[in-house]
Amino acid sequence: MTGSVLLTGSTGLVGKRLLKQLTSLGHRVVTYDRSSPPPDTESVTHVQGDLGDLPRMLAAINARDVDRIVHTAAQSHPKLSLSFPTATFHANVTGTLNLYEAARITGVTRIVNYSSERAYGNAEGFVREDHALRPTTPYGVTKVTGELLGDVWRE
Repeated sequence: MTGSVLLTGSTGLVGKRLLKQLTSLGHRVVTYDRSSPPPDTESVTHVQGDLGDLPRMLAAINARDVDRIVHTAAQSHPKLSLSFPTATFHANVTGTLNLYEAARITGVTRIVNYSSERAYGNAEGFVREDHALRPTTPYGVTKVTGELLGDVWRE
């Protein structure tokens, strides 16, 4: 793999850690976030953008030789999603759909989509990936939807 990794949500809890890991392993990373970007470094290029903006996302992928995507961006507060279900759906489902579509259009075939244990709802005990999906919040529903869309786009 010679291209760059596009990392969404690089300012979030998981994204920050992944950014450090990817750069420490020698990967070139393009971050794509709504927040104001810090200055670029030798191994990291920052792009300020929203996942709802498909043309900007396409431009970021095409201009920076992206061949892999790691998607961690989300409105990630399950309880808050109860108060703002439409905003949660837009950020998490429409944003993920746009990312998959941008990958398809640009020929990126490698995507890692971070989901959430909230896709399983209030499951008891140890949960495996084949456990029944029973989300209990709009946030959980959006994470299940992102997984299902990934299955469709993979095919």
